[in-house]
Parts: sequence; structure tokens; C-alpha cells
Amino acid sequence: MEKITIELHEKDGFTVSQGNKSAIGLGYDEMLGLISAMTLPEKRGILHWLRTKEENEDWEKRYSSKDVKDKERAEEKYNLFFEVGVLWKNLLQSKPSGDQDIDKLR
Repeated sequence: MEKITIELHEKDGFTVSQGNKSAIGLGYDEMLGLISAMTLPEKRGILHWLRTKEENEDWEKRYSSKDVKDKERAEEKYNLFFEVGVLWKNLLQSKPSGDQDIDKLR
């Protein structure tokens, strides 16, 4: 696979390039869609999430009856990771007190 380059321009949106081809002036969602399309494997396993109503109901029954505790633990872990991420983001965005400069801490 050739290298894919994404450029953000102040006024013109995004440019996505690969080899000698470029898409210029893309919006954010267009850029994401193009990158997704360019990087999807030939066998797209993600499509198994598309199910009929009956298949979804069957999946819900199997999942909720068998793994409720695992699901609750997974949600707790997700919430913890999310909280840590928010704290980390806030820490990085906060200015240290005193004469310290944020750039010296990085």
C-alpha cells in the first residue's frame, strides 16, 4: 500500500493524496469517508454488524442472558478510561502555576 497523506488547509478543507492522485477541497466527513474507503481490506468483516431485525433480537437475547456481568464490567472500564482521558486532556490544556512554562513540561 502506498503512503496516504492528509493535508489541512485553512480555507480549502482537506487534501488527501496517494501516489499521483489527490482529492482537493474535501470537508471533514468527505476526508474520513475517503480514508475509510482507501484503507478497508478486500474482505470487510465489519459488515457482519448489519443484521435483520430477527438476527438482532437473537443476538440481544444471547448477549444479555449470557454476559450481563461482563457487559457491566466492560461499561465500567470504558467509563473509567473515559474519565482518565478527560482528566489527562484537562491536565494538558491547563497552564501550570508560577513561572513554569507549559512547553518546558512537555
